[in-house]
Amino acid sequence: MGIWTVRASDPENGLLSYFVAWGDEVVNAGVPTIMISNSNLQTTTFSHSYPRSGTYYAKFKVSDSSGQSAQTSISVNVTHTGQDITVLSPNGGEQWKAYSTEMIRWGYKNLPSTSKVDIYLQPTMPPCPAGMGCIQVMPERIVLDKNITIGGGYNWIVATDIVNNPIPVGNYYIEICQAGTDTCDLSGQPFTITAQSL
Repeated sequence: MGIWTVRASDPENGLLSYFVAWGDEVVNAGVPTIMISNSNLQTTTFSHSYPRSGTYYAKFKVSDSSGQSAQTSISVNVTHTGQDITVLSPNGGEQWKAYSTEMIRWGYKNLPSTSKVDIYLQPTMPPCPAGMGCIQVMPERIVLDKNITIGGGYNWIVATDIVNNPIPVGNYYIEICQAGTDTCDLSGQPFTITAQSL
């Protein structure tokens, strides 16, 4: 559980609206937190728990009743203690060509060799428009495969999901989870899916 404190003021003593996007929301599932107060100088506290390890970008925006606003964001690095799975490859900076076969690798400890894992692809956050701030939500992760034996690795046909639908080129994280749980590890940095060579 993390706690964030936001201070804001309005010289006209108007209502203040607070918008928060934590960076782990699923697109089209709910809306950012909204809080309204009639104080012209105040401290407002928000709390949030991230279910999985990874780097998230929490964004805060404050608006007054006349439409004036200010916003800020912060990078949040989440590491769950007692984590038993660690992404090894791709772990940041790799460039894998679409439809090539690459090995996704992970390490594990304190788990029996009969354990299973689920493998996901997490799209990176799209950039805000140039010169503008924005509040975004984390794109929904893509299932690559489920219930894979924990030992060894996974041969992935790059840019295909669990039912062989194509995945667009771009930057992504790999996420490995203990099957059916939110005990997961996310690659340290994004890797890139590049276009297939002609």
